[in-house]
Amino acid sequence: MQLWQGKRYVLLTALILDIFSFVCLVFAFCTPYWYISWPRVYSGFRNIGLWEVCFAGMLLERDPRQQSYHGCWWILAPELYNIRQWMMPRTYCQSLLLPDSAIC
Repeated sequence: MQLWQGKRYVLLTALILDIFSFVCLVFAFCTPYWYISWPRVYSGFRNIGLWEVCFAGMLLERDPRQQSYHGCWWILAPELYNIRQWMMPRTYCQSLLLPDSAIC
C-alpha cells in the first residue's frame, strides 16, 4: 500500500507541474511583449514580443541602409530583413521553437 501512495504523490505532483507549465506557455504566447526597454533610458528600441517589435527612431550601426525605424512592425516584415539577426538572435529563435516542438 505504501508503494502505491508514493506513486500517487509523484503522479499528482507531475500533473500539477504540467498544468502550471501549460498555463505559463499559453500566457507567454498571448502576451504582446516579452522584452520592454527601460523607460528611464532613452532608446530607439521600445519592445519586442512573439509577433511584433516596436521602435521609436531606432538606428543601428549594422544596418547597411542606415534607416531609422519608427512604429510597430510584424517581426517578419520584409522591411526589417537587414536587422533580423540583431532583432532575433539564435537563442531567441530557439526559445520560440522549443515549446512549439514540445507541443507537437
